[in-house]
Amino acid sequence: MRALMRAEATPTPETFRRLGFRPRGGACGARRGMASEARIRMIRGLWRDRSGADDARALVRWIARTCHVESLRFLTAGAPRRRSPA
Repeated sequence: MRALMRAEATPTPETFRRLGFRPRGGACGARRGMASEARIRMIRGLWRDRSGADDARALVRWIARTCHVESLRFLTAGAPRRRSPA
């Protein structure tokens, strides 16, 4: 770790790989009980189809209002399925 501190003030992903860290996969990683990457992609696709726009901020606001979470990545796998926006 001292070598890391001396060599680089800001660690890069390559530095972490050299130190033995490996990604779990996906942007959010594999998280037990949470919505999968595939489910999140499906929700984004449905949002685009139903709303007619690719407005990520509007989707985040709708998710916060409807599911009471701050981001899609915090949705749980067992969350109640809600109707998409009209």
